[in-house]
Amino acid sequence: MIAALGCSRPAPPANFVVISVDTLRRDALRAFDPAAQSLPHLDALAARSARFSQALAPAAWTLPSHASLLSGVYPHRHGAVHRNATISRAVPSLPGELARRGYETVAFTDGGFLDTSYGFGRGFERFDDRVASGVPPLPQLPGAGKPSAAGASDRFARAESYLRGRKPGRPLFLFAHTYTVHDYYRGRAGAAATDHNLNCLLGQTRCRDEEWRALGDRYRAELQRLDEAVGRLLAAVHAALGDRDTYVVLLSDHGEGLDPAAGVKHHGGTLAREVIAVPLLVAGGPVSPRDVDTPVSLVDVAPTLLALAGAPGPREGFDGTSLAPLLHGGVRGSLAALGLAGRTLSAEEHAYWWRDGRRRAALDVGTRPVSVGLLRHGWWYSRGPGGEFAERLDGKPAGPAPLPALRHEAAPLLRAPTTVTAPHEESPELRATLRSLGYAGGP
Repeated sequence: MIAALGCSRPAPPANFVVISVDTLRRDALRAFDPAAQSLPHLDALAARSARFSQALAPAAWTLPSHASLLSGVYPHRHGAVHRNATISRAVPSLPGELARRGYETVAFTDGGFLDTSYGFGRGFERFDDRVASGVPPLPQLPGAGKPSAAGASDRFARAESYLRGRKPGRPLFLFAHTYTVHDYYRGRAGAAATDHNLNCLLGQTRCRDEEWRALGDRYRAELQRLDEAVGRLLAAVHAALGDRDTYVVLLSDHGEGLDPAAGVKHHGGTLAREVIAVPLLVAGGPVSPRDVDTPVSLVDVAPTLLALAGAPGPREGFDGTSLAPLLHGGVRGSLAALGLAGRTLSAEEHAYWWRDGRRRAALDVGTRPVSVGLLRHGWWYSRGPGGEFAERLDGKPAGPAPLPALRHEAAPLLRAPTTVTAPHEESPELRATLRSLGYAGGP
């Protein structure tokens, strides 16, 4: 018996499936707001997940937030803070680190700001950012990807097709991204209706209350379509990867402002709670389903997955910290929660700002943040051209905000220089995609 135990093989490395739902508000899921609509597949995933109730995005729009997710550093360090910049090659790369550990690394995105030309392909063996409808099985994927044509998301169809045809072997890191929810403003009446809805969101047009209610209804309708797509993707994951531990991580890069009365509209340029607070679910392996109220950031995802992959830690170069101990609870999890509770987490905005209800592009872009936000001892504080505000994120009674201390802590963030990176050039196809996403012109 002892000899048999001594010869037992170690467990094979776990698979990782990261699902990024662009523009998904935290309170859209019942895991974080009991009053939210029923979404059966997402609710079932949450029921078997560690549910992080105070997860924050490091930026308020797609490019810098996803760059932070996959590098584990804040935006001013990776440098991809406006549409004319790329991700610094000096920062860590989650797919690159996993590839060095023997992982097969593949990505399926809806393009736009996740185009390979921004540097997102680094570390991925195969990066497919094409958008298509009725996608047939794909025998092979392009190694470099190509710009997406403007159009609606295929809702993970390419990822499902890949999983059905994949041969087992190496552990897998699969990154799947969708604009399904982001595109809720697309009008069924055609391009003119879409442009009008975008103008409402961006403050270019004053819209009636019933139009805002209609936008909210469309957002909720897209959540239903998302839920069905997540269900299909998770079924494909189970069928293809069910023979070994697989961690499923579902998150969003930022939320969405749907409250014009409170001055919170759309995203980008605002560090309001509705935009910076994001859902974060981690399921699979030995994860203990539970609510985790420790404040965390998307910059923590990369070091967490590397720790779960068996990489020795802590890892150098990351701004984030591994959350692996929080996934299992117990004494170790409690001690880790105590250690992480005192961190200051932050968010940055470099490219956009709001004035008089309209989103505007920054003129002196890419040198230092236009505005910053930070979470400290339960207080979320933001400071920028529109002034400053502070509110509690932990649900405790507010009381007077410690503004002097928060201002003092935010000052170095506002002065932090931005890493200079290789310039980015847009193809006509990518420019069309970004225009369809609400980015008609760049800084």
